[in-house]
Amino acid sequence: MMDRSEKEKWLDKLLVFMNDEVEKYGHGVKNVFFNFSEGQEDFNLFNAIAPIMFSDFSEVMKIAISRKYVERRTWGGGEFGDLILTESGQGRAISIINQNKSVIENSGNINIGTFTSNGVAQIGHNNIMNIENMLLNLIEQIEKSDATEEQKKEAKSKLKAFIEHPLVNTLLGATVGAILSKVGL
Repeated sequence: MMDRSEKEKWLDKLLVFMNDEVEKYGHGVKNVFFNFSEGQEDFNLFNAIAPIMFSDFSEVMKIAISRKYVERRTWGGGEFGDLILTESGQGRAISIINQNKSVIENSGNINIGTFTSNGVAQIGHNNIMNIENMLLNLIEQIEKSDATEEQKKEAKSKLKAFIEHPLVNTLLGATVGAILSKVGL
């Protein structure tokens, strides 16, 4: 059984694979259909690039569907047939691609020197850690509040919708999975 971080890595691989297929055809996300049912062409292509047992793949695909990164267009065609990548899923895929590109481009530039701070400080790229920490702190404060469970659920639901917006998702990159797992919805 895969742990949470491993599932997130496989989810990223799946979404990047689907985005690459969409871009290969030059169509929008709603015009490229996938069949990831066991033994079908799309699963076999993905499995050839990133070997995974179908039972593990099934867990990852269910996460992708539940987070609305992938949608079913019809209910025919097997368990994972007639699927499309959503704009949200494409946003996360592009974010992963850009993040990996940034790591490669910046991998040769390491300079370790002296750093002094008399307050809160972050050393990093685009202050994503600060944003992630702020959102995680917000989730924690919602949980600790005296609000009703319904109000807490509503607040976290709105926060989740904000985080899953394709633009926000692209800007936050891989941190989205960690934040969404904390939202608990």
